[in-house]
Parts: sequence; structure tokens; C-alpha cells
Amino acid sequence: LEREYDRRNDTVIPSADDLGDAFERFLREQDDQ
Repeated sequence: LEREYDRRNDTVIPSADDLGDAFERFLREQDDQ
């Protein structure tokens, strides 16, 4: 049960790398405007 909960949390909480990628993409989109 605990393992399943952890796996579900992994999909909900983005990793630091995912956050960094999303932030860079966001900044690039702002530059385009």
C-alpha cells in the first residue's frame, strides 16, 4: 500500500528537473511575446 502511494505521488509531484524544464519553457514563451 505504501509503495503504491509513493508511486502515485511521483506522478503528482513533478521532479526538480521537470520544474526546471517547465520554467525554462515558460520563460521562452514569454520572450516570444
